[in-house]
Amino acid sequence: MFRIRLRNVQHIASLDFSVDLARHGLLAIVGKNGSGKTTLARAIRNLSQADTFATTAGAGIFGPQSEISYEIEGIARAFTFDPKIGSLNCRQPLPSMWRTDFSVELSIPGGDRFNFFKSLSESDLEIRRALALEDFAVPTELIGLLQGIYPGSDFQNLVEIRVRNTYYYCVHQPGGRYIREDYLSSGEYFLINLYKRIRLRKKLIFVDEIDISLDASAQVRLLIELRRLCSTYQSNVAFTTHSLAMIRLLQPGELRYLSLTRGEASIVPSSFGYVNSVLYGFRGWDRYILTEDDVLKQFLEHMIARYCPDAFQTYLVIYVGGGGNVTDMLDQNAGEQFLAPREYVIAVLDGDQRKYRRARRERTYCIPLESVEKALFAEYAKPNFPHRLADDGVIGGDPKRLFKELSRQGLMSRSRVYEFLCERHHAAVQAFSRDLAQLLGA
Repeated sequence: MFRIRLRNVQHIASLDFSVDLARHGLLAIVGKNGSGKTTLARAIRNLSQADTFATTAGAGIFGPQSEISYEIEGIARAFTFDPKIGSLNCRQPLPSMWRTDFSVELSIPGGDRFNFFKSLSESDLEIRRALALEDFAVPTELIGLLQGIYPGSDFQNLVEIRVRNTYYYCVHQPGGRYIREDYLSSGEYFLINLYKRIRLRKKLIFVDEIDISLDASAQVRLLIELRRLCSTYQSNVAFTTHSLAMIRLLQPGELRYLSLTRGEASIVPSSFGYVNSVLYGFRGWDRYILTEDDVLKQFLEHMIARYCPDAFQTYLVIYVGGGGNVTDMLDQNAGEQFLAPREYVIAVLDGDQRKYRRARRERTYCIPLESVEKALFAEYAKPNFPHRLADDGVIGGDPKRLFKELSRQGLMSRSRVYEFLCERHHAAVQAFSRDLAQLLGA
């Protein structure tokens, strides 16, 4: 586990952040400008480069009460304010692994992503010699990464050259010509350098504004590739972003929202719907449930409130009308994703739809009752039903009419009917609710 605490740094009175280093995956941090994302990145970078704040931040950001403390795998260190130097004293010895296992890429102009040019220029003669002697390797994994993010691009002639324990990459061309990595597009060059860090099995790579220089489609494909690489090399990539394209496709557990209130920072698990609304002002939901009619819609909402109180994702239940229409809309969304990615949308039908083929489609469920109205009608036929209509003949054997009359005569509200059925069919409804809980992250 990696933990960092900031106290009285710049405009931040308090900020706590932690990452489970054994997780091996992605963690995105989003928040408004000025909420502390870059300050957090600088504080982590300070582990390996003690002059980080001096070279990337203005003077006067520290005071007598300033402190940055770290805890990594149970070992703790703290940098406190030293009045003699007017800054944090970062001279105490740190475990050697701390300086090598953590890597931070700041945003422009303080980042390193475009500061590798000097090293490339100084090594150009060795690179030329290696190409002439064909003393290079073919980086198959990196080629796959770049082509996965930029489909249709040709990186088959990319080669890897090692000069004094540093790896450089070039596109080898006929006639002894070559394109050095720093002459590729800024996005391609950044991805190569990010790959290098992951390949070194860094425990944590923190990238401030990862979406810089990448178009929206490349940003989305990058998430897929990074998850795979993190698993392969047992690394973690944490990053800040303002890209809705990236935020939309983050998986549960990968998104944190950073807010700052009167100097107190809070970093909490979040969802796309929440971030989309709070950060960007758009109204949206994380998950969608398509169903047949308003009665079933309200019954599902009642079940979620009763059995899934810890539902993490925001959701919207939409009644479409008719079982066939529901599953048709589910199929249409799977192709066009006009509501959300297909895995975030399900269909829920009445139990009497089980006999039809559409009820056996992927991501389609049936409630454990024939229908709300039919289940209520069956209970009404029992002698211990708690309420009786003034005239049973008024319903004429129609379950839907019974449902309406109980409400119209003030005997049972809709919510009371839903609760009554949940009580009478508790085990079956609770079991069904597990599918809803899985969808909603409860």
